[in-house]
Amino acid sequence: MTIEMLLEKSIRGFDGSRFFLSYYNGESYISLIDDRIFILSQNAINEKSIAKRDGYLTEVIPEELTDITLAKLYVTYGGKEYEALMVSKGFEEIIIKARKGFEYEDKKIGFEDNINERIAWKKIKRDEIEDIRIEQTSVYEEMLKKYREDI
Repeated sequence: MTIEMLLEKSIRGFDGSRFFLSYYNGESYISLIDDRIFILSQNAINEKSIAKRDGYLTEVIPEELTDITLAKLYVTYGGKEYEALMVSKGFEEIIIKARKGFEYEDKKIGFEDNINERIAWKKIKRDEIEDIRIEQTSVYEEMLKKYREDI
């Protein structure tokens, strides 16, 4: 997935270290998953789509999807890859986490310590992103099972 594709999908902020992507009609969408599954989109994708804020929420059931993945976002910044912690709507700002074992080096380039959470982090802007990488693990079967147990 390219930066441009993910920018289109980020109609709302999300947790870059743990978010869901649902695959519906050949497209992937950032999703909200709790007791129900909602896909987020810029435009209505079917008759169940409901306008919310700057986009649409569409409730789906797992059988309507080809896959659901648990994803983690990595951002290349300054030639190095960092885990994204929080991503704002449209990637206006991204909070990235210092690299494990390289915290001292990362602090020299502006990373701040959060002693309460024991991490070093930095807020960057969309135009500072050089590249992105997404790690995905399919959770479709467990969502299918959970949904069937709940009905």
